[in-house]
Amino acid sequence: MPATPGNSLNITAAGIQIFDGTASFSATTTTQYNTLVGGLNNTISNIVPGTAGWVLTSQGAASNPIYAALPYTAIPWTDKAVSFNAAAGNGYFISAIATATLPAGTQGATISFFVDNAAALTIQAPTAVIIRIGKAVSAAAGTAVSNFIGDAVTLVFRASDNCWCATDCIGTFTVT
Repeated sequence: MPATPGNSLNITAAGIQIFDGTASFSATTTTQYNTLVGGLNNTISNIVPGTAGWVLTSQGAASNPIYAALPYTAIPWTDKAVSFNAAAGNGYFISAIATATLPAGTQGATISFFVDNAAALTIQAPTAVIIRIGKAVSAAAGTAVSNFIGDAVTLVFRASDNCWCATDCIGTFTVT
């Protein structure tokens, strides 16, 4: 039997064959539904699938990607027909005259409101917190009051200003 030439492949190992560029081969295995990515030192890495609905997310140039939940999740919406304490991460359909008292916020906390059914909404800030809608800024512990059916606002808390800031607003609110 003739010898195998130095520049040919004669691989009998199972799996994916990885060539390191210097005439050295190694084998790796993968399982069903894994994702293959290029790794450090010209290697191929297996990324195990994440939970259903997760997406492959970059971790920067120095790390393999990972499967992670989508960064956006829909907020739950509740109908309110009485005054209540609003909770961060929620949306509220206001269907009767009501006052929504905002919580003390944490950076990036979000709350949304939509005024419906001839209702009026008063949004009340807690002690030492302000509400900003556009260029209108409330006093500390001030209010923002809806003026019409269909008014809507999304507020995001900014810790450095101790402020619930409107990032989206439809209609008009009276800010005091």
